[in-house]
Formats: sequence, C-alpha cells, structure tokens
Amino acid sequence: MNKVLDRIGREGPLMARDFENDRVKKSSGWWDWRPSKVALERLHLSGKLMTIRKSNFQKVYDLAENILPRDVDTTPPTAEEYARHVILRVLKAMGIAHAKVIFWSTRFVNVKATVKAELEKMVEDGEVSKVEVTGLKGAELYMLPEYKSRKITIANEAFILSPFDTLTVYRHRLRDFFDFDYQVECFVPAPNGSMDTFHYPS
Repeated sequence: MNKVLDRIGREGPLMARDFENDRVKKSSGWWDWRPSKVALERLHLSGKLMTIRKSNFQKVYDLAENILPRDVDTTPPTAEEYARHVILRVLKAMGIAHAKVIFWSTRFVNVKATVKAELEKMVEDGEVSKVEVTGLKGAELYMLPEYKSRKITIANEAFILSPFDTLTVYRHRLRDFFDFDYQVECFVPAPNGSMDTFHYPS
C-alpha cells in the first residue's frame, strides 16, 4: 500500500492496469484480485485515494488531496457519527431496509455493534421508524419517518435496472417484497462448474 501511494504521488493518477502483475498464485476467479489491486481498493475505501473518473469501466486513482477542495473538513468521524451517516444514507437510498442491509454497507470496517446501538437509539428518538409489512415475517424493517405519509404512484412504464443497482443487488428484498427470485444468468455456473459465480448478499 505504501508503494502504491508513493508511485501515485510521484507519477499522478493511475489505473490498476498500470501496476505490474504482482500475483504470486494463479487467479482463482474474477474477484481474486492481485495484491496491487487489493492495495488500491483498500486505500480507496480508507479515503487515502479517490477515483476521479472511469475509463472503459476502469477506475483511475489519485491522492485524495489532489482531488478534494482544500476547504473540505477531512477530520475522521467518530464511530457513532459514521454509524448514523450509514443508517441515514441506506434508508434514504432504499426506502425500507433490514438491519442486515445496513450492516452490509459497513462490511469493510468493524462497526456493526455501533451501527446496531445507534439504530436502536434513532428508533427511540423517533429519527427512524420500524416497519411491518403485512404477510411478511422475519427480521425487522426500518425506514425514515418522513416516508410514512409519502404517496407512491406506480408508473405505467417498464424500467430496466442494472444488476448492480442497489434495488436489485439485495436479492432477498426482491423475493420478500415482489416474490421475484432474481439471478443474473452470466453469473450462473456452467454445467461443468467452470464458470465463476458472483455471490450477492442474501
């Protein structure tokens, strides 16, 4: 990771393909990244690197200080602040969500206990509401209070969503809410089991 930061600092924005193939073992599949790619993604998740654009579906990485305006406050949030941010962001994006969906959004940092505690506090304070769906049993659902009185109009149109859209990536939501078992065919293993499979959160 230090080598990656040093090189980008000296040479400027780079893509994963700009780094030499530092793989020791043969790749076991699509998501078995080589060490330099793992370093780039971890630095990206930590905020030390940012992506400024995508070229041919490839991320271009640069140092955060080269992209962020100087007046942006980069003080790291407390665990509680981060947890509240994630909770609000997920509920704004998803409308209704299980706790496990919120937890999955923090899978790269060890804050699940904090997110759970903050979610309970926000429910007690009225910032988040629990939801019951008629005929649906299982884990509790949550939403923002302002959505309680929001009217929904069903459009008489068809929309095609990317399989990576947040509305389709959580397959259990589609199954629970719409009785639709969604699977992307290109990720289904071939009969001989030779094809890589991408595992969606379920």
